[in-house]
Amino acid sequence: MAHYQGNPAAGVMMEVGSLLSVVAAVGPCLAEGIHAVASDISQARYESRYHDALSRAIQHGQQLQIVAEAAIERVGELEAEIAKLRDACAQRQEIIQMLAGRK
Repeated sequence: MAHYQGNPAAGVMMEVGSLLSVVAAVGPCLAEGIHAVASDISQARYESRYHDALSRAIQHGQQLQIVAEAAIERVGELEAEIAKLRDACAQRQEIIQMLAGRK
């Protein structure tokens, strides 16, 4: 290195070479860091979308439960109405048979 001491360009080249070796050493670490950050962002977005979808599914399930409970209640009402109609039909049939037996 003694013969480069008088040449300023050679000194600059030595410094640039040193900087390039530092960049070469730090580059892979920097790339890994950027990849890790990108991966973390991707994971966070995925989890956010998952939780949003899960929340919507729970809300939809709750709405379906309300509809199902109303349907069950309505079926019970209709079954009661059918029972009344069957009783009324049976009474009318008895009257029809009684009147038919008089003739």
